[in-house]
Amino acid sequence: MSDLLECLDIKARALAVDAITAAIETSFRERPCRQTQAEIKARFDHCLGFIRVMRNDLGWSWQRITDTLPEALRAKLDGVDWTPSSRSSWSSDPSTGLLLPPSAK
Repeated sequence: MSDLLECLDIKARALAVDAITAAIETSFRERPCRQTQAEIKARFDHCLGFIRVMRNDLGWSWQRITDTLPEALRAKLDGVDWTPSSRSSWSSDPSTGLLLPPSAK
C-alpha cells in the first residue's frame, strides 16, 4: 500500500501522513491496547486503504479525509463495515445554523 504514498507529491504525502497519524492517535485513545509495531502498522495500512478510496475514487479534499479517517478506522477496528458519506457538500444544521462537514451526522 505504500505505493500510494510514493505517487503523491511531497505536500500531499505530508497531508496523508498527518491525517493517518492523527487517526491512529485517536484510535489508541478511544480503543486502548498495547501499541506494538505490528498494531501500528496494521492501523496505518487500514488508513492507507481508506485514503486510496477517499482520495482516488471519491476525489475528497485532504481536509475531508482528515476529518473522516478516524471514524473509518474506528469502524474497521470495531469490525463494522464503513461506507463513505455520499454527501458532496457542507450543509447547515437547521436547529443551530452551524455549517457541518459532509462527514457529520
